[in-house]
Amino acid sequence: SASFGPLTWLLTSELFPTDIRGRALGASTIVTYLFAGLVTSTFLSLQSAIGASTVFFLYGTVTAVGMIFAHLAIPDTGNKTTDEIDDVLKQLWWWRRSSREWRDPVPAVPAAVLEASPPHVHEAELA
Repeated sequence: SASFGPLTWLLTSELFPTDIRGRALGASTIVTYLFAGLVTSTFLSLQSAIGASTVFFLYGTVTAVGMIFAHLAIPDTGNKTTDEIDDVLKQLWWWRRSSREWRDPVPAVPAAVLEASPPHVHEAELA
């Protein structure tokens, strides 16, 4: 069948560092099976409530969004080392945006503000 299922295990084995790869594979497997269970448990009730064509359109839309995400955020990993894949990830728009948010969650305090502050403010920030 054509689906994103195998993508989970492929990405986990190629993108994550060796020291966390096992835990990442376990977490991604759990997420995959949770969403598969969600689709399985909602399909028949949604089909009777809103009709088969609407359900297929809804699931098709989710799949299309997933394909767009895969295109924007998943690099080609063929014949590349882990470091090369990491470099490619840093160049992709999705990961540049999200890594900035993780790296700089709080805006930096300008140097002029720090110089104008009393010394006790600096000590409180360091604690």
